[in-house]
Amino acid sequence: MENSQTEKALLFVQHFATLPDPRKRLPRHSLLNILFIALAAQICGAEGWDAMVSFAQAKRPWLESVLDLSAGVPSADTLRRVFAALEPQAFAACFGAWVGALAGAVKGQVVAVDGKALKGALGTASRATPLYLLHVWATEQRLLLGQRAIKGAPGESPGAAALLKLLALEGAVVTGDANLCTQRVARAVRAQGAEYLLALKGNRGAVHTQVRQFWTTAATADFADLRVRQVRRVNTGHGRVEERRSAAVAASALPSLVQRWPDVASVVMVERVRRTATRSQSERHYYLSSLPPKVQVLHHAVRQHWRVENDLHWCLDVSFGEDRCRVRHHRAAENLAMVRRMALQLLKREAAGPGGLPIRRLRAGWDTAYLVQVLATGLTSCAGPALEGRGLG
Repeated sequence: MENSQTEKALLFVQHFATLPDPRKRLPRHSLLNILFIALAAQICGAEGWDAMVSFAQAKRPWLESVLDLSAGVPSADTLRRVFAALEPQAFAACFGAWVGALAGAVKGQVVAVDGKALKGALGTASRATPLYLLHVWATEQRLLLGQRAIKGAPGESPGAAALLKLLALEGAVVTGDANLCTQRVARAVRAQGAEYLLALKGNRGAVHTQVRQFWTTAATADFADLRVRQVRRVNTGHGRVEERRSAAVAASALPSLVQRWPDVASVVMVERVRRTATRSQSERHYYLSSLPPKVQVLHHAVRQHWRVENDLHWCLDVSFGEDRCRVRHHRAAENLAMVRRMALQLLKREAAGPGGLPIRRLRAGWDTAYLVQVLATGLTSCAGPALEGRGLG
């Protein structure tokens, strides 16, 4: 393994050097060592504390080339205590600095906001309350711009408003599902210089009723006397035909209750029809947006929103087995989830990697040179000099 690759791997820690160490006594193992080991272990498929220790012991010769392991490999109890004591917001701030070095401008791109429950991270007091994380996902760059723990789906709106204020979103199109279709979120998006496209469902009461009635009446009259822009797309595969029809009108065509939304400029209706050999299903969805009624742009943004599910949530559950993780302490689970998302992004950004995520994780575990290559993909855009020396402890 070339020293230049190792130095790139070490550059990772420059974004986490300011993270406060929560331990009071002089620790045997540096915080940066623990974070680096956890990240490398997650890339290679080591999920729990004991697995991370086994990984570090197996990779000790390589780790000793980049870390000061004079105190040995941290124990599983040490890893557990450190991740349970770390302040998640401080960790998230360092994560944001790291992502900021990777992300390009998001102007004109879709940034999807969505929540995800970690079903395995159940508190001991209430086993019905899993940890719930809100994500801000740059769909085209496949980067997690921000993450915040919230109190279930009802906490998505205030959590999103607070999280969006911390991000550079100038010119982006921020999308969200029904829980985020609030004036609070719309104002937060506009305050960041971005546009919004928010799914409108029954939980928005009178506004949803007015929009649904408007589109029902308009469609019945075949959109007579109404300036409406439409687009139709058909996809086939897996034994079914899926047709999507999108229509957009200026918000000024709707009642004043809709027009009172912050900077609302268009109202969108998307009708999805799915046909198989045995049945046909049809459903309608409605959206409010600050974008003008350019239906091609709006149709694209609606479709892009679901990449947060496919590229982030699905990968975390299927490739990383997140819901099977049994870290019960909520703070430890939240911090470990952050490391898991860092590993996911590094693996996705390694363009020359073989196959899908499971194969890449296996290869990283087998091939140390490839592991360093994966770590380096998250540092090619980072500014600043390389850290001097090899020891981080």
